[in-house]
Amino acid sequence: MGETKKCPFCGEEIKAEAKKCRFCGEFLEGNGPESAPPSKDDASHEEQEQKDDQDKKPEEKVAETAAKSAVIFHGRRSGLALVGPIFWFVIWAAVAALLATLGASAARWILAKTWSDAAGGTASTVALVAGIVVGVIGAGLLVLRWLVWKTQVYSVSTDRIEYERGILIKHINNLDLWRVEDIDYGQTLVERLFGLGTITVIAKDETDPVLRIGPIRSARQVYDDLKHAVTKTDRRRGIMRMK
Repeated sequence: MGETKKCPFCGEEIKAEAKKCRFCGEFLEGNGPESAPPSKDDASHEEQEQKDDQDKKPEEKVAETAAKSAVIFHGRRSGLALVGPIFWFVIWAAVAALLATLGASAARWILAKTWSDAAGGTASTVALVAGIVVGVIGAGLLVLRWLVWKTQVYSVSTDRIEYERGILIKHINNLDLWRVEDIDYGQTLVERLFGLGTITVIAKDETDPVLRIGPIRSARQVYDDLKHAVTKTDRRRGIMRMK
């Protein structure tokens, strides 16, 4: 096996004699077209492009940038993701109500047996406090899961995937499409009933090697567009996927 080296741009292992990285598409050691001295025509053309760019209106620049990087999907997961937390909140609420009911029954039983108002009142208070604590814990967990869902935002474009999260401190992770190795599309039975789906992205990324986007609406269309964008990115950078 030949000697290898790390690409100074993306850090991937490539052949020692390589002139261009097959992963990120960057030229190495002055082997790219930019290493040749620019001609007078090229210099004048570049100056004209810079002048034209300066003359453009802000809205024209925004439209041009949007055209180069079209947005495939932007939004949160479907509210169906909160079904699980809501279900567990109902369980917690039922337990809280049961404790309060048992507390009242225990208080009546103690009063009937001992004729002690103090003992019966203590039992009823303890059960009521326990029920309130359980109910507050259940409500707190539901609010926490709702905040997590609310602050998770996905943005998929034709050149990268951005994953935004964080309740108190916002974090945004960025995944370039040329790092994507595989994309999977799946639906559970419930997701199929509601027209939803989940996309799983497998990439060479230390932060998020496996990124799940979903459940979201129009997931199949997003999957097809993302697959097409990854293929175009690979072709543009000259990346060969070894299956």
